[in-house]
Amino acid sequence: ANARAAIVGLSLHTRPLDILRASLESVAYRFAKIAALLKQAVPGARETVASGGALLRSPAWTQMMADVLGHPVITCQVAEASSRGAALLALEALGIIRSIEEIPTAMGKRFHPDPQRHRRYQEAMKRQDEVYNLLIKPK
Repeated sequence: ANARAAIVGLSLHTRPLDILRASLESVAYRFAKIAALLKQAVPGARETVASGGALLRSPAWTQMMADVLGHPVITCQVAEASSRGAALLALEALGIIRSIEEIPTAMGKRFHPDPQRHRRYQEAMKRQDEVYNLLIKPK
């Protein structure tokens, strides 16, 4: 709630593209934190399905997500995938469909992580955690 954005490590050689990349990486790192918490709460093999315009329009960002997470990310080609998912869960709860898994979904490209980039991102996430903890330290 009280966290503020910070760009750490700027120099005279920092380009706007560097700041954009850092922003995308930052979102991917936070997403990885959420994915790790979900994995603890709901163990078992899971796939990460990317939906939403930003990821679908940016293969580079989707690849970055796979590299940060360390497992494949599959794009979902369904428009309004979140609304569709909510509707299917409601139909399942009402007994209209037996299982949401019976309904086919149009999936797109699968992005596989690069192990070398994954290791680099893991180190970068540790550095980001250190900075994040300094910035949000309670007063």
